[in-house]
Amino acid sequence: AVAPNPMQNEVTIEASSMTKVHIEIFDVLGNRIEAQSGAARGNWNASSTGGSRVANGSYFVRVSGVNDAGRQVVKTERLVIGR
Repeated sequence: AVAPNPMQNEVTIEASSMTKVHIEIFDVLGNRIEAQSGAARGNWNASSTGGSRVANGSYFVRVSGVNDAGRQVVKTERLVIGR
């Protein structure tokens, strides 16, 4: 789950039913903006890995991990930034 969506300053990304979680955020051109691993819950403050604020617009959040049945799961959700 990605909330709030649309976001302004910070978003919470949660994959509570998964383990070995990897969270990635991409712009509409497919460039990876941010990546986090480990925790089933992460926060993103609309900054790139280099620390600069990203522009308003659409982004994609990809969450991958292992579900309760032991299967690899990948979910992608659109995220809108509007400040």
